[in-house]
Amino acid sequence: MTNPVAAKRLLLAASESLRAKGSADVFASSPNETEARCDALFGLLRDAEHSRLKRSHKLPPTLAFGDAKEVVDNDSILFRVIQRMPKMALLHTHIGALASRRWMVEAMKDERDLWVAPVVSLGNKPTPIFRFATVQPSPTPFDINAIPHSLLEENGIGFVKNWPPGGWKRVVDVACADFDDWVLHAFECIDRASDNEWTVWAHFMNCFTSAAGVLEYAPFFERYVMYTLNQYYTLGIYHLEARSTNFHLYNLETDALPISELYTILRSCLAAFNADKPLLPMSLKIIYCSLRDINRTQMRERMDECANLYAAFPDILVGFDLVGHEENSPPLALFAEAYLARHADPCAGPPLPPLVLHAGETAGEGTACALNVFDAVALGARRVGHGCSVSRYVGALREAMQEVCVEMCPMSNQILRLYPNLMNHPLPTLLNHGIPVSISSDDPGVFGYEGVDYDYYMMAVAFHSIGLQTLKMVVWNSVRFALGCDDTRKEVLKKVYESEWGQFMEWLEGVGQGLLDEQERKERKEC
Repeated sequence: MTNPVAAKRLLLAASESLRAKGSADVFASSPNETEARCDALFGLLRDAEHSRLKRSHKLPPTLAFGDAKEVVDNDSILFRVIQRMPKMALLHTHIGALASRRWMVEAMKDERDLWVAPVVSLGNKPTPIFRFATVQPSPTPFDINAIPHSLLEENGIGFVKNWPPGGWKRVVDVACADFDDWVLHAFECIDRASDNEWTVWAHFMNCFTSAAGVLEYAPFFERYVMYTLNQYYTLGIYHLEARSTNFHLYNLETDALPISELYTILRSCLAAFNADKPLLPMSLKIIYCSLRDINRTQMRERMDECANLYAAFPDILVGFDLVGHEENSPPLALFAEAYLARHADPCAGPPLPPLVLHAGETAGEGTACALNVFDAVALGARRVGHGCSVSRYVGALREAMQEVCVEMCPMSNQILRLYPNLMNHPLPTLLNHGIPVSISSDDPGVFGYEGVDYDYYMMAVAFHSIGLQTLKMVVWNSVRFALGCDDTRKEVLKKVYESEWGQFMEWLEGVGQGLLDEQERKERKEC
């Protein structure tokens, strides 16, 4: 009879070998002695924190993020380690949701030409909308006085009761603590346990509608981009890829600037930001996004627009994608028809950039949404956004996806209720089958944070198989599968990563015993 202990070891070794295939070049050699010690230390810290917080019913992956964030910020030792870990790149974000919404609320206060008006949003909530103008904008179709004062009080915005019917006021004239809270609630989507998928999605969409009039004002957008570049560079993220729909900026003289203005501003901001960073410049790339729920003629127009922008801004625009609530949108197969028709058209014009497609953003199986991952792979997508349903078909997809990275966004999946309990998240399934995975934060500014630390933390504390060596591989995948990065740039980032990872190992080994002692003190205190 086969020794069961030896057989188990062989099976686990096979699993580790498959996992390493997800980023072979960073595992060219075994971890050195320092890395092995730090990996063991990390495991002890994680196991102790997992057990301690689970006993007190505060294990963050099992909580709604609005509740979990308080625990992580105030009671996590492992999170401090994750914050120090190099991140290098983010592959799945959206341009209008990178920066802190709290920063936006503060930055808006000194804008003399910014006006605000309340409108009824999805969910029948009075929501602020904004517009920059030298004189009062045209009346809104909504009369705030038509809302019962009790509803205003219920939503914490009784201070708007004296506004003129359908009218606007300058932000500088109404700014106060209650106003700030109202706007921040409209700008952020941080779920609580009582929220369901539909109320969260409605509020999530409102976050973008409410902030649009601020972010689409060209001078403020430029200010926003410079702030974002500085914040993410400071966080050690040197390559950003952000989705952007074909929205038009505006200014005080023009209601709709050419769409190229957005790319011109990004190019200008990057040049200014990188002027004093010749050795390690920041890169910000755009993945052009079309809405999913449009007809074939409109899809052709979006593809043509993207192709023309790609020809004009190859240093900025690097991919094409589709966005929208995937479960309520037409299947990706319909886009495939339009895409292939354009590809076969000899008069189509400039080529499209590589495909980087949202697909499989669902917890379901067998639905058109779940099956979108097959279309994405068949169309030659370089990366798949979210890709949760890949875990449902991993046997069929594993070989085809050896060079296709899945951009997983754990916090987004939890907040938007795909996986309310992150202990059920499919990320480790993909890792265990050797499918390349990166971790991103999708819309961190809307979710109440910046960067990607919470996403890494939740996966590390949830799954005991995710140690430092696995995290090292996942971080490298964000560089390995980056678009708009030539071999020279990737070599620079690899050297920076090796240096920063080595410094991180030295730091962790130096403070490790103290962190273990701190965990033990917390545990004794709570017993």
